[in-house]
Amino acid sequence: MPEPIRLAAGSHSVEVEGEGFRPQTRQALISANQRRVLELSLLPVPQSSAPVREAAPPTAAAPAPDSDPGATYRIAGFSVAGAGLVGIAAGAIVAGLGQGKHNDAVDLAYAGQRPQAVALESEAERQKTLGFVTLGVGSTFVVAGVILALLAPDAVPATATLRMSGWASTASAGVVMQRSW
Repeated sequence: MPEPIRLAAGSHSVEVEGEGFRPQTRQALISANQRRVLELSLLPVPQSSAPVREAAPPTAAAPAPDSDPGATYRIAGFSVAGAGLVGIAAGAIVAGLGQGKHNDAVDLAYAGQRPQAVALESEAERQKTLGFVTLGVGSTFVVAGVILALLAPDAVPATATLRMSGWASTASAGVVMQRSW
C-alpha cells in the first residue's frame, strides 16, 4: 500500500487478491494507538492444462468481528443508567407531590377538618413512600449501569486495573471504585 490505512481498535480481516494470484486473508488484532505492519506475499496461480472453468460468483464475506466487543456492554450500561435517572426524576416528582398533600392535610387539621385531614395524610404517606421507593430503585439502576459500562470487556486497555473496595459502619456504607492505567 502506498500509505497507511487507519483502522479502529479491534479485530480486522484483511484480504488481498490480484489477477493471476491466490488470494490471501489474515486476521489482525489492532490495539488503540498501535501501528501494525502486515506483510502478505501473493503466490501465482499455477498454469495447468486443465480446461478453464468460470469462477463461482463471489459469496458475501462473513461480517468482520465486532471491533469493540465491549460496546454492547457499554451501551447497555448507559441505557440502564439512563433508565435509572428517569426513575430518580419520577420518584422525586411523586415524593414531592406526596409532600404537598401532607402540607394540605396539616392545613385541613388546623382548620378543624380532622376526618378529611386524616384521609389526605394517609394518601400523602402512600405517595411519598412510592416516590422514595422509586428514587431508590432508580439509584440502584444508575449504579448498576455505571458498573456495567465500566466493566465492559476491552473497555479499558489491557494494562488498566479496576479496584473495588467496600466499607460499612453503623452510620454508613459504600463502595469505592478506583481505575488506573
